[in-house]
Amino acid sequence: MPKRPPVPTSAAAVRRWLLDQQGEAQFQDAVRTWAKAGGWLDYAAWSSQHSPAGWPDLALASVTRGWLVFAELKSAKGRLSPAQVRWLSALAAVSAGWARCGVCVWRPAMADEVADFLLGRAQTPPGQFLSLEDSSESL
Repeated sequence: MPKRPPVPTSAAAVRRWLLDQQGEAQFQDAVRTWAKAGGWLDYAAWSSQHSPAGWPDLALASVTRGWLVFAELKSAKGRLSPAQVRWLSALAAVSAGWARCGVCVWRPAMADEVADFLLGRAQTPPGQFLSLEDSSESL
């Protein structure tokens, strides 16, 4: 018989477990909903088959807040591909001198922080990607 995972015992643990079960597509839908509610323009490629390999999942712009964000969305266990690392590193390097440009990796467990930023309750985006050396991401 397969071994069952431990049952979360606190409300916070249950919420984190539920978020970790969320797939990337569902998380992207939620992020785009928060972005629209916060007045952001958002762009997501209709099909990654017709986009350069590794291009981030979302580009978000807020004229009122003066922010441009490139966000790669990953499931709880998703890993960045080498092409994604190249794009994120290039975007982070090019935008390093820009005060309000974020290059981010967002996961479902960060949902509250992402929503807070997109809805204007936080000043800076969570999950900033600096470079592979500075990132906690592994290939």
